[in-house]
Amino acid sequence: MSLPIVFRAEAQAEFDDAFDWYEQQQSGLGVDFLMCVTEVLERIKLLRSIHQILGALL
Repeated sequence: MSLPIVFRAEAQAEFDDAFDWYEQQQSGLGVDFLMCVTEVLERIKLLRSIHQILGALL
């Protein structure tokens, strides 16, 4: 079972601002940014057990 990843309001606002900024630079660049962030979040969810082990060591 994987837990959902939830952004805090401040992080969501920063993400939205970054998406908008990339889109202003070049059309479609914001979508590329979104896809990259989504890929990283999926990796985090898949490797959750590794993060639990590292968290226990810290």
